[in-house]
Amino acid sequence: MGSVQEVLELDMKLQVGNYAGFALGENKIDFGTVLPGGHAKREVVITNDDTRKGYFQIRIEAEDWKEWIVADDRWLSLKPGETRKISFHVNVPGAARLGNYTGSVKVMVRRIPLPNRENI
Repeated sequence: MGSVQEVLELDMKLQVGNYAGFALGENKIDFGTVLPGGHAKREVVITNDDTRKGYFQIRIEAEDWKEWIVADDRWLSLKPGETRKISFHVNVPGAARLGNYTGSVKVMVRRIPLPNRENI
């Protein structure tokens, strides 16, 4: 499929607290404040804005809380101009310690040219 041609990175943040709250932000995934034992969901839109077919691999990097995070899809194949929404869920264990957790989501992008119609 070829080597990685582009890496997109989104910062990711979670606060585990004794109250529930929310946060909004562009170009990051902020789960806000979640109670121990709680759940939060955020969505990210991925668009292939290239003229070539794109393969997108989602990697979650979060040292202390990676296993709490689930993405709907980890591999995407998008045609030029195609858009897909990916949901990220965080399930905080009941015994989680209060505090701030940080990490990132990396999107590894590989692109291949579409076949020339004259050669089909």
